[in-house]
Amino acid sequence: MKNWFLAALLLPVFAFAGVNLLNDSAYPLRAVIRGNDGSYLGEMVVQPQHVGHWNTTYGVLQQSDYATLPYTVLWYCLDGSDYSIWVGVSTGATVTAQGGQGTRICKPRHPGSQGAPLAPPGGYLQ
Repeated sequence: MKNWFLAALLLPVFAFAGVNLLNDSAYPLRAVIRGNDGSYLGEMVVQPQHVGHWNTTYGVLQQSDYATLPYTVLWYCLDGSDYSIWVGVSTGATVTAQGGQGTRICKPRHPGSQGAPLAPPGGYLQ
């Protein structure tokens, strides 16, 4: 009975085998998740001020997944330049773009390129 109770308490912790990706920057960013062994596990683009949820293939850690723990999360600007990095991320953690080590800045887009201009017409910020 005691073991059943303990298992019921820990089940939610082990049921989510992934990472919450909080892009608290002003830029759309690409988050790349790597395993402790350097293996590529996945990636996703997270828009500014949004949260992405990356999961393992089945959403539950398999025996073979333990070799990839803890994770490394690398945040990149959409032009491919480095933004920030988190090392030693445990499963179920929330990783912010601004909280990692790195430059934490993306190059602004040039006016006339695809996407929004740097500033709205009129020379002032709205």
